[in-house]
Amino acid sequence: MNKKGFTYIDTVISLCVAAIIISMFILAYRELSNYSERAEVKNVVQIIKKARLSAIMQMVDVEVVLDGDEILVSNINDMKKVYKLEHLKFESSESFQFTSEGGTKSFKGSYNMILLSNKSKKKYNVIIAAVGGQVRYEEV
Repeated sequence: MNKKGFTYIDTVISLCVAAIIISMFILAYRELSNYSERAEVKNVVQIIKKARLSAIMQMVDVEVVLDGDEILVSNINDMKKVYKLEHLKFESSESFQFTSEGGTKSFKGSYNMILLSNKSKKKYNVIIAAVGGQVRYEEV
């Protein structure tokens, strides 16, 4: 008997193996996008902490404006730095000022802001302590 092609069983097994590999890739991609969102939230917290520390170390007031998918950090010496977010955006515009003594002033009276995910529609709440200026986040 001369075989010159694939049997039905060979084809079914090949398709099953391909389906398993594709499903593993899809699950890994979802985890990777969730990881990148959490990493970006941690990066936002670090930017805010760095602005507070900069205000204390340089003994100048530093203003942080959170608008859309941008973070603008500026001080009295007209030094401005813009950070662009890739996976997240702010729900509303917020503005804070860190004083040289380590205090925090909010222009809207609120010390938290909501970050929205562009893909997974998750929400992250970033909270700044009014007295000490400590920054933390939690997933909503």
